[in-house]
Amino acid sequence: MLRLVALDDAAFLFQLVNHSRQALGQFLPWVKNMRTAEDEVAFIKFALEMGEAGLQKTFVIEEQEQIVGMMDLHAISQADCHARIGYWLDERFIGQGIVTKNLQELEQAAAQMGLHRLEILTRPLNLKSQAVAKRNGYHYEGLLKDYFFEDGKFEDYQLYAKILK
Repeated sequence: MLRLVALDDAAFLFQLVNHSRQALGQFLPWVKNMRTAEDEVAFIKFALEMGEAGLQKTFVIEEQEQIVGMMDLHAISQADCHARIGYWLDERFIGQGIVTKNLQELEQAAAQMGLHRLEILTRPLNLKSQAVAKRNGYHYEGLLKDYFFEDGKFEDYQLYAKILK
């Protein structure tokens, strides 16, 4: 189940990130900058501000009333009716269909917002995230060469997209 993130979630979210730091850090460059619970508070404040501006909707993923990760719509363009999706789970919950179930809920929310196209960007070696995209009807559109500058070098990303009906 998705619910909008709140400042009160910061300490627990930081614990999840810290627990899964090695696994998450392989593919998510922001993990290295999430060093304290205060860093999580700062991120949530930013996410809420972006939400107020209509540029991002950030959710926690809950299973049995326990937070297990996050999912968001970001880079929202109301003019062009598209957005990107981001997600992560505590490594203890990977492989249980949680992202797929919540991705469907996120797509419904995106459709209600009037969005037409959703995108998922993954690093080329992030096979699990690519499998999530494919299982959920996202089509591979190509390799984005040198797309993001991370850790002093450019990184390629793969683009998956889905048109909402």
